[in-house]
Amino acid sequence: MAYPGDGHSDDRRSLLEDARARLDGWKHWMMGLGIALAGSVASVIPFLKGHSLHAHAEPIARYLIYLSMGLLFFFMGAAALTYNFWVYWRNLKKDSEAGGSDPE
Repeated sequence: MAYPGDGHSDDRRSLLEDARARLDGWKHWMMGLGIALAGSVASVIPFLKGHSLHAHAEPIARYLIYLSMGLLFFFMGAAALTYNFWVYWRNLKKDSEAGGSDPE
């Protein structure tokens, strides 16, 4: 059991704060990449058949689709890391609220 004066509570508090800071950082990256991905996908729409810029689709739309594919890859990675840090932070929080006794 962790007592206020034994140093374990300070270590757990700093771990919890560090995990929360990392979670917040990756959450911001994920949201930024998600907005960029949505904008990139939406920018392809005017180049589809039947729209105004379809005549110029070949040189431009291909690069927009490649950009969307690349952003999807990085967005999925950021989302996975955000989820992993959220689970880590949640488990640390549960452990610190339960007293955080060492299994030894």
